[in-house]
Amino acid sequence: MSFLVLLLIGAVFNAVILAALPFVKYKNFFSCLSTAALAAVIAIPVNFLGGIVAKITALLLWFIPFFGPALINPIVQLILLWTMSAISLYAADQIIEDFEIPTMGQTFQAALLLGIAQLVAGVIIGLLFVV
Repeated sequence: MSFLVLLLIGAVFNAVILAALPFVKYKNFFSCLSTAALAAVIAIPVNFLGGIVAKITALLLWFIPFFGPALINPIVQLILLWTMSAISLYAADQIIEDFEIPTMGQTFQAALLLGIAQLVAGVIIGLLFVV
């Protein structure tokens, strides 16, 4: 039950961010909400497959002498996560009729801005519970 509540809260938060982006074209807020919710649902299997690809990549990089372990770093993981969330957002954008992000570059930009907004919100919420 808590997973569904978190999914709903995340979808509403992402819908507000998507509605605020100037390059996003949408009919009403419900189309932003449905796109955000669908992107979150699509992200579950996409992130699972992305995790498998990341582990295989890390395993292959580990066998490169001297430089292999240095290549496995958080930046590679962040780029992979960013790509996976952009793919999920693009798939949701193609399915929902009343929502459009014009170019793939803007889809990657929207995914990056959503990730940054989620990070900032998580830090703010975390600071509220610490104090």
